[in-house]
Amino acid sequence: MAVGKVLPDGQLEVPRDVRDVAGLAPGAEFRIRIVSDRIVQIEALPRLTLAEALDRYRVEGPIEDDGERSGWQAEAARGVLGRA
Repeated sequence: MAVGKVLPDGQLEVPRDVRDVAGLAPGAEFRIRIVSDRIVQIEALPRLTLAEALDRYRVEGPIEDDGERSGWQAEAARGVLGRA
């Protein structure tokens, strides 16, 4: 059984052998679910391949990078921060 710990800033330290088996590399995303009192489950989320990302996030029409970049950044910030 592997043992991790909660760091002072609230981050979870996951032991290397667990990260290796679960495929958790730096930047990987995972879901945490409360199973019961004092028991949590961590599920590694799969990364999208380029083909999957292009299929999921279709681009319709031409892109004008300079004119649209600030809008993309604002939309991404809302998605990450959950607010405007």
